[in-house]
Amino acid sequence: MPGPAKPTSYEEVSYPSYAYPQTYPDHLAVLATLSGMKPPPVHQCRVLELGCGQGGNLVPMAYNLPESQFVGFDLSSQAIAQGQTLISSLGLTNITLTQQDILTVSPDLGQFDYIIVYGIFSWVPEPVREKILTICRQQLAPNGVAYISYNALPGWHMYNIARDIMLYHTEDIDESQARIGGAREALAFLAETVSGQDNLYGQFLQKTNAFLSGMSDGYLYHDFMEETNAPLYFSQFMAQAEQHGLQYLANTEFVSPHTAPDHIVERLMAQTGSIIRTEQYLDFLTNRTFRETALCHADVALQRTLTPAALDGLQVASQVLPVNPDLNIHSDALEEFAGPEAATLSTTHPLTKAALLHLNRVWPQAAPFKALAGEAQGLLGDAAGHSPLSPEITRLATNLMLAYSRRMSLVNFHTHAPSLTLELSEYPIASAVARYQAEANLPVTNLYHHRVTMTQLSRHLLAYLDGSRSRSDLLDIMIQSATQGLLAVSQEGQPVEEPARQRSILAEELEHLLQQLMRAALLVG
Repeated sequence: MPGPAKPTSYEEVSYPSYAYPQTYPDHLAVLATLSGMKPPPVHQCRVLELGCGQGGNLVPMAYNLPESQFVGFDLSSQAIAQGQTLISSLGLTNITLTQQDILTVSPDLGQFDYIIVYGIFSWVPEPVREKILTICRQQLAPNGVAYISYNALPGWHMYNIARDIMLYHTEDIDESQARIGGAREALAFLAETVSGQDNLYGQFLQKTNAFLSGMSDGYLYHDFMEETNAPLYFSQFMAQAEQHGLQYLANTEFVSPHTAPDHIVERLMAQTGSIIRTEQYLDFLTNRTFRETALCHADVALQRTLTPAALDGLQVASQVLPVNPDLNIHSDALEEFAGPEAATLSTTHPLTKAALLHLNRVWPQAAPFKALAGEAQGLLGDAAGHSPLSPEITRLATNLMLAYSRRMSLVNFHTHAPSLTLELSEYPIASAVARYQAEANLPVTNLYHHRVTMTQLSRHLLAYLDGSRSRSDLLDIMIQSATQGLLAVSQEGQPVEEPARQRSILAEELEHLLQQLMRAALLVG
């Protein structure tokens, strides 16, 4: 009689199961739309994730899109069990997670509009990589989009040095946590030894050690120490994909497939005449280490040049703020707008300034592009307005697409935006997924499928926002938590113990936190 199955490496050391916004069907649909495709509607689609882990990526999608269907597979029975517990807790009926080997996935499952393969391709043997591409060919809907991420060359040539060091140092160690500890020690020792050397190799060891020191054990173990780690050049990946009847759609990090100056890209395109070769040269230029590629069927006709008309059916969202508090939207003076992650956007165009101002006012909601153009014209006092094909509207669309292509945290596009509140209710309601994650001390995902940075206090409050408690009830809960020592109340860095002052401070903080949670796209009522 066979003994119990040997636990997978992912059961020995768990890998964080997060939401990845670049895999979200809405994001993939935007990339397809801007490329001239007519992708399946996101609010009623079928989604498959291979290597779904605990469902940290797929479950929030299922909650956000209740009329769509979601299927996930993972080799780890432990991860699947955790995901099923989450699904049961949320009462979701449109998602199924199954413990299964990718090699056994059957075409009988039917077609999927969006297929997601995050963090799997480079870490599985060649037969599994071939199976992944076969699934994408056979089971991707005609206008569907597949997402695959993988370790990229040339950057991983350097990371392989660190991998070799860690594997060599731990080759006689069997226990996983001991291997992780030994790997960290070896890399730290070498980085410290070369700290006084002013050479590129020494700098590489120090930077890599600093980078991995800040990463979780799960990341280090699985991304750097798995038995299989097969980075490849983008051109090699695309050659394999093309053999399976798939073509390159876009780099999912940005619509614009590069971070190099436009004149460099134009020169490369002129010399190569191929978007694949241009992308490969850009990887050489940037020493790229990781790729996230959207694919579609080879027979789909794509529009490689972005046109303003592509925005007609899309919604626009942005939370940028004007840097100048005395912004004059009527002026053609250069004005700067600041967004998250220290990103900035500058424009002299009055209609673009007015549009960004309106988007900030309605954030976290999105605005259909045509409606946005109308609102911006209204702010400028342009009662007559402009036709959809006017130079002014065209320039607005061009500016928004440029901002999106450079940094999606500045401006984002959507085919399907979530229903979010703009006014705080007396009985606030947060996303059920976010409440569960807050209470379980997991990374919190908002209704745009982005992870949200949380403080201890905001996480504590979020767990109670189920619509059954008034703001007065919430204040009482915060005061009780402070009394029990679960929350620390301070003012100007000094602890506050006196009850009346605590109540006053917490009442003000409650309103501030609720505003923050609303602006973080977490509140639905």
